[in-house]
Amino acid sequence: MKTEKIKRYLSDTISADALAYHKMAFISGPRQCGKSTLGRSLLQTPENEFTWDQTRFRTAWAKDPETALQNRGPGPVLLDELHKDRKWKQRLKGLYDLHAEDIPIVVTGSARLDYFQKSGDSLLGRYIPYRLHPFSVGETATPPSPENWLQFEPQTSFTMKDILYLTGFPEPLLRGSDSHAKRWSRLRVERLLNEDIRDFRNVSDLHAMGTLVALLPDRVGSRL
Repeated sequence: MKTEKIKRYLSDTISADALAYHKMAFISGPRQCGKSTLGRSLLQTPENEFTWDQTRFRTAWAKDPETALQNRGPGPVLLDELHKDRKWKQRLKGLYDLHAEDIPIVVTGSARLDYFQKSGDSLLGRYIPYRLHPFSVGETATPPSPENWLQFEPQTSFTMKDILYLTGFPEPLLRGSDSHAKRWSRLRVERLLNEDIRDFRNVSDLHAMGTLVALLPDRVGSRL
């Protein structure tokens, strides 16, 4: 199966629901479910993508958000992983209040973005939150009824069987390789343990946490 770009179910909704009415669009969801790719698909020009991992942007943003975006082109701008800035809400609020009419803003991030939205929201009324999920059989042109799921032949390059065996995450699903999917899954768990969990909790024994995660699949539907 060749890697391809598939229009996600939130694309039209974000444009018509948030950006058209001068609201920021906040896209959160599981790691590697395609949030950044969805954000890029909303842009008119690639230079309008700004990510916190870019040293030049990070430095400029800390000094003055307006200056950080001065080289943007027309259309929406994408701010990726912006929540890694401790003052991101304050700076984003100031930028939005000045340029709500002329800079459509899309913000993407991991589970931390979803968490920070719910903790003392100073941006209330300025954005619409969206949660992106991995691919499912429902993201086809004609979603089946529940009783016909297993017999359904979607109009995309992946099938229900692919989703069950390769997961609905874009990279392993669209690559179509069982060995790649297993390697991807292993690396994803490692990143969740070493990065995401430590963002929320001070875990002193990550090895024990990893053992717990490894035990979970065999404990589904039973007592832990």
